[in-house]
Amino acid sequence: MLAYFSLPVFIGVALTANVFIPLILGPEWEGGVIFVQVFSVVSAFTILATGVAGSLLYSRGKPKLLFQVDSISNAAYFVGLLLLAQFGVAYVLIIRAVKGIVTALVKQVFALGSINRSIFTIFHIIWQPLLGIAIMSVLVIFLQHALAPIITNGFVLLAVLVIAGAGAYLATTWNLTWRTYADLRKTFG
Repeated sequence: MLAYFSLPVFIGVALTANVFIPLILGPEWEGGVIFVQVFSVVSAFTILATGVAGSLLYSRGKPKLLFQVDSISNAAYFVGLLLLAQFGVAYVLIIRAVKGIVTALVKQVFALGSINRSIFTIFHIIWQPLLGIAIMSVLVIFLQHALAPIITNGFVLLAVLVIAGAGAYLATTWNLTWRTYADLRKTFG
């Protein structure tokens, strides 16, 4: 269920950051857009993998494994910062993104391994929200390029993008999952 709600929100934030950051914080903050975009995407993967994987590994009696993964990840991150931070903020951003995504994937692999499943199990489970996010993303990017010259009011543009993106995501996932909901209602209703 987490994939159905957190992933599209974080990806939506990343897709619309170039509109709402200057709108809300002012044009002098446009340089911060890339940070919001990267951290939103990284957070989407981190929340999805860490929450589920962490709970699963704890329930399987493997808190030490989580500690080891986090310790190695943080040590590598620290070394990466020491070596590459001198080259600028872009390298720090890349290091943080790689750390977040790799750590989340490693935790997910260990968690799934503890119940004899592969990483591909996750893709089988969340393909519907991923397809909805892909369709939402294409639509939001298209609308940004098509409507930005036409709609000069930033709040209106942001509202159109959010409504269109959310609508596309909800319509896609509903069309892909309505049978599941119907079956659940029959079973429990």
